[in-house]
Amino acid sequence: MVFTNPVNYRYKPIGLLNCDSSIFNQKVDFFSSNIKCTANFPQTTFHAQCNFKKANFKNDVDFKGSQFNDAANFCYVKATEAVDFSGSEFHGNALFWMSSFSNEINLSDVDFRQDAFFMGSHFQSVFCENSHFQGETGFEEVAVNDSLVFSEVKFSKEVRFNDARLGHHLILNRVRSDHVLRFTGAFLPDTMEIKNCALLLPIDFDSCFPNPNGKCLVYLENTDPEDVWMDFRLFEIWFLPNNSMGFNERKKVFDKFLKLEEKRNRTESLSALKTQYTQFLNRESGMDY
Repeated sequence: MVFTNPVNYRYKPIGLLNCDSSIFNQKVDFFSSNIKCTANFPQTTFHAQCNFKKANFKNDVDFKGSQFNDAANFCYVKATEAVDFSGSEFHGNALFWMSSFSNEINLSDVDFRQDAFFMGSHFQSVFCENSHFQGETGFEEVAVNDSLVFSEVKFSKEVRFNDARLGHHLILNRVRSDHVLRFTGAFLPDTMEIKNCALLLPIDFDSCFPNPNGKCLVYLENTDPEDVWMDFRLFEIWFLPNNSMGFNERKKVFDKFLKLEEKRNRTESLSALKTQYTQFLNRESGMDY
């Protein structure tokens, strides 16, 4: 279906919304609309601005494979069910700040050509695989309840997680970045996995707040210690139960970080890491006590 005129559903309750493969040539406005049904927009093209600010989605939200040729506004949105933007393209700014996503949001295979901002939003979980953020990316002050996963993701400009609450699990797998990833003032998750990342500048976790449940367990695979700065009073090196690393490989992880902490002359962090290293050796020798 092709819509040649502007579409205006501001403040309206909507009980049926099926726009599969539609084309909107003019502005689309769903400001403060109450969408009670599944919002079906797969393979849809928005040639002009689309405004879903303050929309209330009561059911699943499907924008798979959609194309946004101008700015897309999803600020102050409430979504109670799963939200899917996989395979979408954002050619203008993508605005998602101060929104609430009570179920998983899928941002996989998405091409963000301009800036993407999620500041202050609440997420149950975020899954982002094989996506490209070409502009600035802001996750400042987001709150994640469960997991935040970035896999095979490229950040071309600065990305910020300042003051974010990172939930239970943070996974950075094969992340590539040409700029710094900032976590200033972020609250550490329960567990963190950093694997096979290619970073131009190190990730600085030194200025983070402690995990409220204790130390953040961090699993490191094919990661250069120079790429990750951690205070080991807040972190504990951890190995996944199904990891394929042998004893010597696991020991090398400790050895590399011990050398780095000595080089950086961080006495308190080094002392905490030495304690972890001793505990690791005791566990490996069956002397854990």
